[in-house]
Amino acid sequence: MTVKNSTTGLEVEFIFENTTITGISRGNYGFVKELETHFCIVMSSLLNSRMFLNSSQLRRSVVKFYIYDVTISNSFTVLVPPRNVFWVRSHLKKLSSSTHLSQISSLNGNHRLNSSHHDSIKQPKALPEILVDAAPLSWQNYLKISRMNRPIGTWLLFWPCTWGLTLGTGGTPALTTLGLFGLGAFIMRGAGCTINDMWDHRIDAKVKRTRTRPLACGHMRMRHATAWLGVQLSVALTILCQLNAPCFILGVGSLGLVVLYPLAKRVTNWPQAILGLTFNTGILVGYTATQSSQLGYLAMPWTDPACLAFYLSGLSWTLIYDTIYAHQDVEDDALLGLGSTARKFGDKTKYWLTGFSTSMVGSLTAAGIFADASWPFYAGVAATATHLAWQLRTLDINNPENCADRFTSNRHIGWRAVSSVNLRDYRL
Repeated sequence: MTVKNSTTGLEVEFIFENTTITGISRGNYGFVKELETHFCIVMSSLLNSRMFLNSSQLRRSVVKFYIYDVTISNSFTVLVPPRNVFWVRSHLKKLSSSTHLSQISSLNGNHRLNSSHHDSIKQPKALPEILVDAAPLSWQNYLKISRMNRPIGTWLLFWPCTWGLTLGTGGTPALTTLGLFGLGAFIMRGAGCTINDMWDHRIDAKVKRTRTRPLACGHMRMRHATAWLGVQLSVALTILCQLNAPCFILGVGSLGLVVLYPLAKRVTNWPQAILGLTFNTGILVGYTATQSSQLGYLAMPWTDPACLAFYLSGLSWTLIYDTIYAHQDVEDDALLGLGSTARKFGDKTKYWLTGFSTSMVGSLTAAGIFADASWPFYAGVAATATHLAWQLRTLDINNPENCADRFTSNRHIGWRAVSSVNLRDYRL
């Protein structure tokens, strides 16, 4: 592959060692697994003779990915308009790993980028990503729209559930109950991501980090996403029916917040607060699930002061980690007119995060007082405070990779908090 600047943008020429490209499937645009970028759609269109002969259909496929003017011979050239040059450059290194591409020139024309150099800077894939990539092609869109290749969200939803369960039982919950809530967190996190992508697929197509999501890049049709959401919600409802009546009310009520979250970024700078209310409902549901199965639908055992203090700490926690997460997209959000706490706080983000961290630690301490916890609980709170301090000290809001690392580190806060609750009755 050769790359050169032109008067109209960036010109990318693909040269194949073998004229036969494997991994192409007809219908739904097609897919070339090795490339893993938006160019796979263009390549599939060009190599599918029926689609190529239909110039209007080809142009629709090409324009969908913000690329125009395609020519073909033994190789083919894609001419990229200036407004998309930055996005294309950010993806070209991924293309160089394909076994079908014979060469790639540097983006500035001064040196060659060979495969060994590319491999040396390539980040290793985590196990969930490897498993999703190894799944049959017909499954991959469903797995990816549910973010099964990014399990951190499931952990951030599951840990608050364990806080409520452990608080309510006064010790380690039954494994069957933990398994039920774990499955519920896995399913509902996937359903939330599906809903988010259905609302945001046009926006996602314009944001560098989200352009490869199945709906945004055209790998998946809306009707398939809708059907998949129906399956996810059906499974979630089945799980919810295993719990008592107040849990059912809380679970169904939280679905409204799940739908509201993608809309919040369009009308407010505080969508992270909506996410916090949503993700930490598991604290209330978990605590309520440990109470009598004979409770009526209007019972509200979750109004226990210790439970509410934990809920407030969870809300503060979500504001911390999701503000960090939002800083990855702050420039794109500004261009698209989308709100976030990252945009609202700007350069003062660390001051705000310090306040939220103080609120989280203070709420955890209050929960311990309400629950008459012993010293191991407060030792766990101190460990949580230490992690939050490290996170703030090392955070670089202008470095997306740093933000991503600090965001994923929050899974450690979850287990520290649940360990604290589990040991709250331990006394010397």
